[in-house]
Amino acid sequence: MATKSKKTTSTARSGKAASRKSNRSNLVPAPPFETKTDHVIGMLRRKDGASLAEIMDVLGWKEHSVRALLTATIAKGRGLPLVKSRAPGGPTRYHVGAIRTPKP
Repeated sequence: MATKSKKTTSTARSGKAASRKSNRSNLVPAPPFETKTDHVIGMLRRKDGASLAEIMDVLGWKEHSVRALLTATIAKGRGLPLVKSRAPGGPTRYHVGAIRTPKP
């Protein structure tokens, strides 16, 4: 009794690999920081801070993901004070101050 083995053609594999490569070329190059969170913290420590739009552009994330990063990871997780400021008619800008000392 002869069984048929499933054969994968090289064109099917190369088609999938080609589509993966094209998706990778559209990605933003990795920042020169260890993590994306470190990169955002660096942006927030600038004199003028950073707006949501700036962070979204750098990371390629949506607004709700950036807000979650700011509140959960940076403010609560790392204990950094997150300060918001807004110039009249301008976007809300976020800044990070000094590290808070833990309460006894």
